Amino acid sequence: MNNNDEAIDDDNDDEEMLTEMMSSEMYLTPLGVLKHFEKIWTNEKEVLTIYLAALRSPQHSITHVRNNPISLFFFEVLPGSPSKFRPVLSFNNQKFENPKTVRYSTIIQDSQLMKELLLMKDKKTTDTSASTTSRTSLTNTLRGATNEEKLNNLWLKMQITVNSIFDSSLDNRSGAQVAKGIRQVIEKKEGLFRMHMMGKLLEYREVFAKKLTYPELVTPYNVHELRQLILNGPDVHPGANFVELDDGTIRRLLPNNLSQRTAVSKLLLTREKQHSNTALMSTKRVYRHLRTGDYVLFNRQLTITSTKYTSSYVLPAEKILRLHYAQCKSYSADFDGDEMNIHLPQNELTRPEAAELMITYQHFLVSKDGTPLTGLIQDHVVAVENSIYQFSVFRSDYQQLVYNAIGSNSRRKIRLLPPCIWKPKQLWGEKQVFSLICLSLNKNLFASAKIISTILLYIQPAKEVSLNLNSKSKLSMKSCLSEPNATNIDLMADTYVIIRHGHLLSGLIDKAYCGSTLASVVHCYYELYGKRCAAYLVTAFSKLFTLFLQYYRGFTLGIEDFLLFPPGVSHRRRLINECRVQAGEKALRKTFSLPDNSNEEELIDEFAKAFCTKSFDERISKEMDMNYKTSIDEYQNQIIKKISKGSSVNAMQMSCLLGEQELEGKRPPMMPSSRALPSFRPYEYSSRSDSFLDGSFLSGIRPQEYFFSLYDWTRSMKTCDLIDAAVKTARIGYLQRCLMKHLEGLVINYDLTVRNSDGSVIQFQYGEDGLAVEKCTYLKEVNYPFLVANQPTILRQDEYSCIVDIRGSTKEKPIIKTFKNIRAWRKKTRELADDESFDDSTRLKIKTLRNSLKSKDINEARSIMVQTWRDSSDNKREQYNHDVIKFYSPVTQNYLPPSNLGAITERLDDLIRNYITAHGKLDQTKMDTRTFEKMMHVKSLKSCIDPGESVGILAAQSIGEPSTQMTLNTFHFAGRGEMNATLGVPRLRKLLIVASINVKTPTIQVLILRSSLALSKAKRLQRR
Repeated sequence: MNNNDEAIDDDNDDEEMLTEMMSSEMYLTPLGVLKHFEKIWTNEKEVLTIYLAALRSPQHSITHVRNNPISLFFFEVLPGSPSKFRPVLSFNNQKFENPKTVRYSTIIQDSQLMKELLLMKDKKTTDTSASTTSRTSLTNTLRGATNEEKLNNLWLKMQITVNSIFDSSLDNRSGAQVAKGIRQVIEKKEGLFRMHMMGKLLEYREVFAKKLTYPELVTPYNVHELRQLILNGPDVHPGANFVELDDGTIRRLLPNNLSQRTAVSKLLLTREKQHSNTALMSTKRVYRHLRTGDYVLFNRQLTITSTKYTSSYVLPAEKILRLHYAQCKSYSADFDGDEMNIHLPQNELTRPEAAELMITYQHFLVSKDGTPLTGLIQDHVVAVENSIYQFSVFRSDYQQLVYNAIGSNSRRKIRLLPPCIWKPKQLWGEKQVFSLICLSLNKNLFASAKIISTILLYIQPAKEVSLNLNSKSKLSMKSCLSEPNATNIDLMADTYVIIRHGHLLSGLIDKAYCGSTLASVVHCYYELYGKRCAAYLVTAFSKLFTLFLQYYRGFTLGIEDFLLFPPGVSHRRRLINECRVQAGEKALRKTFSLPDNSNEEELIDEFAKAFCTKSFDERISKEMDMNYKTSIDEYQNQIIKKISKGSSVNAMQMSCLLGEQELEGKRPPMMPSSRALPSFRPYEYSSRSDSFLDGSFLSGIRPQEYFFSLYDWTRSMKTCDLIDAAVKTARIGYLQRCLMKHLEGLVINYDLTVRNSDGSVIQFQYGEDGLAVEKCTYLKEVNYPFLVANQPTILRQDEYSCIVDIRGSTKEKPIIKTFKNIRAWRKKTRELADDESFDDSTRLKIKTLRNSLKSKDINEARSIMVQTWRDSSDNKREQYNHDVIKFYSPVTQNYLPPSNLGAITERLDDLIRNYITAHGKLDQTKMDTRTFEKMMHVKSLKSCIDPGESVGILAAQSIGEPSTQMTLNTFHFAGRGEMNATLGVPRLRKLLIVASINVKTPTIQVLILRSSLALSKAKRLQRR
């Protein structure tokens, strides 16, 4: 009974303590927190074991921990780092203790003082000896009036010191010695792990063939080879560094001990005698050197997208890392000191993944929008046009070009084309090389096969129909020679590219066709014949045009190429002199609608009146641009014309002028004295005073122009958003890291739903159509002519029959019937009203009620309708649903697209119908409507996303990679200030990281009625 009374008293004391704690604020000591957690453990043991994995351990080595697991989170003994990692510091011949040692000393001293205070607090202590006097003198230096206050203050001080060992940011005492805690040693880029993970910080980073090893299993089939590798040792390549024995121990091979390596090599197929249970023993492994044929993972820092982490295979007799120019865009590499790392897969499961899933040609498209990444760049693009345009070779040169392009990759005979010129000598054109390489794998087309056509004819797979392509080149008409009065100028000139059955008949191939662009020749081969053919085509093109530049028509690029010829220099001077005198005057007259005979005083007066208006800067800037940007196209560089490198803006700034200097759409403001600069007159309207720089980088600029050119940088450095959120790439990396951590669990399931890691449904159908972004590029209406022209390749009869057999054709008729009902219902509802934002019949009913009520309040009419609906009977509601608001579910809701041929979205069905209507019955291509529909259905089926795809990671990468490009554009853009793309980076941070309820720059999408009055009001609002 007494024990029960004592327990009740303890519970009452605890309740009083909790009541006191909740009624007022008080400082909790670590001992009080421990008691509080013990009570929680007693009452909520099941809940704590769910959330804290450390408490679920069945056994603990320490007895009191096993009885009370909560004590795991409290220190009773503090571990200390060895003195080796706390060396004595020296400065100016003086020695100082390490800050870590100072912390440990402080904790020991505080612990001794706490013991003294506890002894003095004991009322039974009546000793007046010298030791008691010394203890009193020590405790008198502590802060506090009573011993209890001193004890609590000392306890708090020691707790803060212990916290600072793990995290120095928790020690916020003024004057405290700053020393890195464990957290500061590990975290951030300067931390222990990230600092030593970067490739440039590794030892002997340039020699890795003997450092990277692969654990190869020992079998009777490879034992002789592995024995020789062991005998070679770690210093001879190819050799081996380690051998893993049966029991899992790893034995290092000594480079200077041949007898040891010989003994180890003889025991590769023998079992260790000391192990009785041989069933649990593993096979021996030899850690051999990296050698020819191995697949390695190659990535560039910072790895933002999956395309920057691809695999390549090791080539024989190569001692350097070689990267194809076509892969530069995939890695975002520009050869200016970028870090690139090599990783060697370590088991037989990762090797096939590297060989098939992560190989370079598997990452041909960007998962963000399906645009190609691989293509020719820079010098190769210039060589393409030079080789095709007015170039022909003899038989020996023709054979040399073809062999250099595809000889090393030839898997069957190369059939050459007959010459395109027979008299007076047989000559082959570069277009024939282009075609033959793509066609010569097709055995059925050898008889009709005709230096570019050769490539196209060779690369395509055997027994495949050749490529057909019609498209317009991006090259301007000034790049081609044509008659002045010619008709069908696009067809007569080489700006229109025509490829028929793999033969390049007409057109100049520029970057739009051989580069990393949509609908290029490389992209077409990827779409028709697969990834390997596209990779072979890029390789063949690069070899061909490299040889062409080396032996036939090479070129150089220097400052001389940007200098104008004497006629151009005189013409530029005349234009600049005229514009200096007349540009500002003409711009003011046209801006203010002044007559041509107005004098200078009137112009200055109008200028002064309009100086404070907001729209004046924009209007006068446009007029001055139009007066200056004339007669510049004819001075563009050849590289820019061929869209190989740079733009007309770069050439203009090098050779002609720098142009208008602005930032965020505004010109430099005037001084209080109404001058642009002290060297100008008040309200001067010349072009130079309006920050229009007519000097170039080659001709030089004046001091005033130099000041205006620095205006962008001085203003941008004062803008907090630009310096904090755009210039610093680290913030963009943190943004992507947050997105990756939150979205990495989103994957596609077999029912095509997007689910989280816990199985919750995020989206019932990925993208509302179930199509992969990188696969549906050619489902856009603009690419339908290409699909029609290559219908035999896309719709193979044997493949279509196999798809019908697997998917089944029993649901084809219900799908067709559903589409007919949907089209009929949409046509009916479209005729009822022009507003598709809500049910048409409901809208008409509300309008009728508003008229009958003679009220302009739409809420009153809605309330009456809702009340009428509630008062209606069930039969009347059912009849209303059947007659008026009969909606059809989407086809993809009832029929999964990957399992049912023809189950496509309504949007795609509309595109197919519109194309059929616009092109009649497709008589020009001799294809009937049904064949076209089947082809589009097969194409849509192949474009469905695969189950297991990590769409969350793809979404995070699709946001993070463009945001990084925004930062890069800050330094590389040479145009107008308001086109600075970094303005989107602060907004991304506010929306995704800050995520505040009230956004400073909110946006809203407003639907506009289809009436002339609404459109005019919208345009008026847009002009504001």
